[in-house]
Amino acid sequence: MDGSPTKKKQRSPRIVGKYKGYKGDYCCVPGCSNSRGSCNRLGLKVAFYQIPSNPERRKLWLQRIRRGEVDEHGRIIPFIPKSHTRICSQHFIGGT
Repeated sequence: MDGSPTKKKQRSPRIVGKYKGYKGDYCCVPGCSNSRGSCNRLGLKVAFYQIPSNPERRKLWLQRIRRGEVDEHGRIIPFIPKSHTRICSQHFIGGT
């Protein structure tokens, strides 16, 4: 080395200080912005539940969250949850 100061590589703002990149599970209910990471950081006790695989219960849950999109012809496109889709406990009776 020639003794000149080396230029330090600038780190991504996501990893400077406390790590804020991964936020965990998100609630899929329209209008809800809860995520596992943000609730943990705020000290909130919120649980995240997977959509049931039982067809009857699954249908009931999907009807209750009323999530779907309307295409350009005015038809409703049903919401198809994935294996990682979650609903937070605030949408259940007694949920905190």
